[in-house]
Amino acid sequence: KFLTQSPWNESLVKQKLHSILFKSMPDLKVFIGDDTMSEKPFARKMQAVASHYCNLKKKHVNGHSILTTGFASKEGCVPFDVQMYYRKETAEKLGKNFRTKNEMMCEKLESASKKSNFEYAVFDTWYSNEMVLGKIKGLDKKFIVPIKSNRNVTMKYKKREIRNHCKDTSLADYKALTVDEKLFRYYETEGFIHSIGTVRILYTQMLQEDENKNLSWSETYYLITNDFTSTVEFIIHTY
Repeated sequence: KFLTQSPWNESLVKQKLHSILFKSMPDLKVFIGDDTMSEKPFARKMQAVASHYCNLKKKHVNGHSILTTGFASKEGCVPFDVQMYYRKETAEKLGKNFRTKNEMMCEKLESASKKSNFEYAVFDTWYSNEMVLGKIKGLDKKFIVPIKSNRNVTMKYKKREIRNHCKDTSLADYKALTVDEKLFRYYETEGFIHSIGTVRILYTQMLQEDENKNLSWSETYYLITNDFTSTVEFIIHTY
């Protein structure tokens, strides 16, 4: 009865947790946002279970989609907030206001900025959009995020997919760099993305080893940031 019937106030619980968190760890500088799937393959009557796209499996699965946020620390990720994402039809059935994941992430950024003096925000490609990055810039913060290979970027007066810009770059122009004991090669440039503005761009690959000890370079990650002064090592390490 204590767990199921007590008059819980989630807002007050979060306030207390955040108060403890930021008093004990005042130097958290990197905000992290993502969403994850809690798969429920056999659930049919569980509240709010629905079909959601799973990035890990590259297909729709049955379960709960959960927005997660936290801060990077030397010990790992420190949780800040979690919140269930409801599909529009599910939200209507439950009498809740529907919000997109991007809208929810912007709310978390706003909330975190009022409690913490974090400087950077890091996401995956889903949140590398005008709404979320615009919110970060509006809060006077910096972002370090990857973009998809088919994202249009303007460089040298040519607007096209970033992977096509990358094809014009010779491997001889890449530089090698060791970050956190891992070897990377990268190429640095700048470009313009509609509704986001001018960004610093890194084409990055990491040297990886397979189960047979064979070495190869990873696929190319296209990182963008509005930090034009920090070192490449710092940018890659922070991401």
